[in-house]
Amino acid sequence: MDHIAATYREVIAETRTVAPDAGPAPADEAAAYEWMAANTPRLTAEQQQARDTMILRHSLEYAIALGDEAVIRRIPCPMCRCWSLFWRRTSRVAACVNRECRDRHDRPSIWELRQLAADRVAAKIVRSRTAT
Repeated sequence: MDHIAATYREVIAETRTVAPDAGPAPADEAAAYEWMAANTPRLTAEQQQARDTMILRHSLEYAIALGDEAVIRRIPCPMCRCWSLFWRRTSRVAACVNRECRDRHDRPSIWELRQLAADRVAAKIVRSRTAT
């Protein structure tokens, strides 16, 4: 419940940042994303990307909180682009198990959910621009 309340507050705060004249926030947390979409119809490309990144991050957080760590397996590693990510429950990061995908200290590359979400949204934008 704390997580739902925190994401609700984040959605409201971000919406008010880009649309200060937005109407009253919904009392029901489940309606927050619809309220945000209705009150932010004309965002810049950068603002849209930030909004979509936040929504995807929330989705990943919810899935993991509900025990669905397999959502991480459906995301390619931002460094090597392999489907080799696994969720590390204790450190709350995704780690790449590809032996060739190492950081500068020769450790497995690790990613926070916000980084994975940002990479996925950016990749989707690139795909949509290059689609024919």
